[in-house]
Parts: sequence; C-alpha cells; structure tokens
Amino acid sequence: MSDSCRFMGQSEDGKGIELHIFKYIISVFVMKSQELDRDSQDKLNVLLNDMKLFADLIISAHSD
Repeated sequence: MSDSCRFMGQSEDGKGIELHIFKYIISVFVMKSQELDRDSQDKLNVLLNDMKLFADLIISAHSD
C-alpha cells in the first residue's frame, strides 16, 4: 500500500490539473497547460521532490 498518490485530469481544451498527496499530510495542486517548457517542468519536478522529502522529514520527526 502506498502512502503517496497522484490524481490527474484534463479538460477538452488541453488544460490539465494534478493533485499530489505525500504521506497523507501534504498536498500540492498543480494547474497547467498540456505542454510545459523544459525549465518550468524541471522546476515543478524539483518542487514535488522537495515536498516529498519534507513529508518524509515530518513523519520521521514524529516517529522518533
């Protein structure tokens, strides 16, 4: 069983939404056009990775 997940949706005009939930405690909602430039996609990936790490830190701090 996973403790993180991602939900995605797309409208007919190509706009999309993504909901990322990390460790059941932090969520990131992203609204974007279908095609992102490389720099924007890289920044989004960094943000999502940072949020995942932050959620891991919160869980481990409360588990100790």
